[in-house]
Amino acid sequence: MAVLASPAFAEEVACPPSISVKESLEQPAPDKWSVRIDTSARYLAGVSFFDGDPKEAKSIAPVRDFPLSGKDRVALWNFGPSGEPVWLACRYLDTGISLSRQLSSSYKECRVTYGAGGIVKAIACK
Repeated sequence: MAVLASPAFAEEVACPPSISVKESLEQPAPDKWSVRIDTSARYLAGVSFFDGDPKEAKSIAPVRDFPLSGKDRVALWNFGPSGEPVWLACRYLDTGISLSRQLSSSYKECRVTYGAGGIVKAIACK
């Protein structure tokens, strides 16, 4: 009996797990109010894939999303022959700042493994 194996994913693509953000007010604080700046790390909240530069806002939806054992789940993205490079954007909690990078043009699909609470555990592309 043949055992069907899932295709091997060539490269783990990791978002930085956290970033430090320096925020400030654009105007003075209102009378009788003081400003407190939270300098704690902003942790990875999620990822998105884009067909071209994320500034163009052409996000790609996953083609499949399915549960694994326990509370984990996997989402799968396929990248077609649009001619545009695929970008990965990493989003962080409590900030509008995201990090993005262009992925290798050789990638035709990526899968993201999520843990409990939607926490990104792994990104693998081939």
